[in-house]
Amino acid sequence: MRRGLYLGGIFFENYRGKIGSTNFISDTEAQIFPVGAPSLFQTINAPADYIETVNTVGLPFYAKQERMAFDRGISINTQSNPLNVCTRPRTLIKLIG
Repeated sequence: MRRGLYLGGIFFENYRGKIGSTNFISDTEAQIFPVGAPSLFQTINAPADYIETVNTVGLPFYAKQERMAFDRGISINTQSNPLNVCTRPRTLIKLIG
């Protein structure tokens, strides 16, 4: 469970997302956005990077299998390529403190 608190009608949540040592949101800033607004965020799926998916509509998940050399097993490749888009970017507000 994530910790958070309500203050002035806003729910503040401690977000810890990062890649390696790079934080998505620094320790000295906050980002706020409305919750529950219809169609504010949309997820668009890109096609897989397979030849047969070129110029096709993206699906949520892809999976392919290939027989390994000398029938020693099956190699499986899976992928998902979602892009989350805010349809009204002016609703996203950065607070710097």
